Amino acid sequence: MRTRLCILALFFLASASLRAADNGELPERRHCAATTKWPLFQVKEAGREVYALMAVENPSEIADSRIAAKATVSAVMAGMRAIRLDVSQRTVEAAVENACWTAGAHGSSFWPWAMAGENAVFPRPFASDIRYDHLNATLYPGELVRLDVGCEWEHYQGDLGRTVPVSGHFSDGQRETWNIFVDAYRAGVKSLGEGVTFDQVFEIWRAELLRHRESAKTTLAKHAIESWSERDHVPFWQLHTMNLDAGEAQGPLRAGTVIDFEPIASVDDQGFYLEDMFLITKDGAELLTPGVPYTAEEIEAAMK
Repeated sequence: MRTRLCILALFFLASASLRAADNGELPERRHCAATTKWPLFQVKEAGREVYALMAVENPSEIADSRIAAKATVSAVMAGMRAIRLDVSQRTVEAAVENACWTAGAHGSSFWPWAMAGENAVFPRPFASDIRYDHLNATLYPGELVRLDVGCEWEHYQGDLGRTVPVSGHFSDGQRETWNIFVDAYRAGVKSLGEGVTFDQVFEIWRAELLRHRESAKTTLAKHAIESWSERDHVPFWQLHTMNLDAGEAQGPLRAGTVIDFEPIASVDDQGFYLEDMFLITKDGAELLTPGVPYTAEEIEAAMK
């Protein structure tokens, strides 16, 4: 417990420093006061070091991550069932928040994202961090929702989500594109394990996309395959750590690390996204968030 509290304190100190930082330095007055009292004092950005320190979890931390992940599954399913025509994004977010508490967690670990249409296309979702209403909007037919949520337990955070059709049914183009997206995701998941790099996972994901090039039938799916197979066209595609906070996955994956595999892509002004939590092991990766549907058909059935 003492180690955990120390890491948590270091994390919040580092976060506070980063928020106040300007080109790597604290505001002038604080910096001046510190250097006056301690002449050898130097301010350095240490965020990457702190995240690296937190990355590999001990058994107690992994147990807390499991609890957060399990509650998050309930929250995603509640959010999925709350999505329907003409309701507000806020309505879905409220269902997610309530589900976190009902599942025994300490509320949500970050403001729930239930963004539809153009609001689900990156980098637009980032605007929710500074908007008073968090991009609240009414959900309309034909739109896809980025349902991205997490529950928190003992400061450890969940993070999980799917792309969900507002009407409860994907269009033909959305259906084919999403199912190809899921196939590529599953191929990437199979590659996860100790020593695997970000680039290796991406190349496996990309290869599975290209495998569908000749068989794709809809215009949307064809555009998606051609676009997403170019790394520059999916700049927000990512693997990230998940513990006290979401952090960049640095270097080859390490056993004992909880990570989120989170491909983010868009095509023809529609956002596609899929995310699960995994515990990296010596032999592969353990899914910490089972029970959430993947394919278009499974998602449609879950929404009924």
